[in-house]
Amino acid sequence: MIQVFVVTTLKPGMRDAFVRAFVDNVPTVLREKGCLQYGPSLDAPGVDHPAQTKLGPDRCAVLEAWESWDALMAHVVAPHMKAFDERVMPMVADRKVYILSPAK
Repeated sequence: MIQVFVVTTLKPGMRDAFVRAFVDNVPTVLREKGCLQYGPSLDAPGVDHPAQTKLGPDRCAVLEAWESWDALMAHVVAPHMKAFDERVMPMVADRKVYILSPAK
């Protein structure tokens, strides 16, 4: 299994539009062969814990899981992902992508 963790920093005031665009794309991605998990995450409302590092108002985290490297690579080049990137990249200030595998 391949896990992907992405933290996207949006230009000020763009997070809600980014999340709407992302949520619109989720059903298509979840139908991709090998997709196990795919979705955006924001700070949990009402949670205040000393160990928590908040994303803040201009960041969105994405949690993904794929059956294989090949499935992830097919996702990256899928036409709907190209269209998604064209739609959201003007909103993005920075993006950090972590490609991981479960520790054994």
